[in-house]
Amino acid sequence: MKHRIFSPLRTWLVAIAFPFAALACTGQARAQESPGITPAVQIGSVQLRLSGSGKRAIFLFDVYNAALYLPPAAQSPGQILAGETPRAIEILTLRDISAYQLTEALIQALPLNNSAESLARQQAEIGQLQSIITQVAPIKRGSRIRIFFDGRDTIISRDGIAIGNPIPGKEFNSMLFSIWLGKKPVSMQLKNQLLGLSRTP
Repeated sequence: MKHRIFSPLRTWLVAIAFPFAALACTGQARAQESPGITPAVQIGSVQLRLSGSGKRAIFLFDVYNAALYLPPAAQSPGQILAGETPRAIEILTLRDISAYQLTEALIQALPLNNSAESLARQQAEIGQLQSIITQVAPIKRGSRIRIFFDGRDTIISRDGIAIGNPIPGKEFNSMLFSIWLGKKPVSMQLKNQLLGLSRTP
């Protein structure tokens, strides 16, 4: 029997990556040149440098600027996802984003890089993510959403204020970051831009 992903969460999950995944497949991007993106971030005692960034758009509408922050030592996508080193993805919204939009594409993106068994193990953590999204949405234009992994927990904040409790575990964070950095990312162009491997002139 085909495994279905968390049917009670399906409607919620079907919205999260529409702006953060499906919309990432189009538009222009310039690494380290997107407005509002800083070259480095200090989170507690952790200093992270900008790896790459870009502006996401769908059709003629700008949606968000995205940035990936990593420790100074260069890492491959596999090392990033497998390791316990701190990392962060930051989203600066350029349009209002609804709770439904926030979850729409996650249901499509997560299975691309994660097994049914892995997804099943993370039901509790995904439930925590659901709770956080209900608190953070709707997201207004100009909001700054940060997904930060400190080596143990995933901490989600909006405009510098942590939302909900930290979500424990490297497996969950690797699963979440695989949407952008996995072997089958939502956009290979986006993956390369976040890793600083390509720029769109």
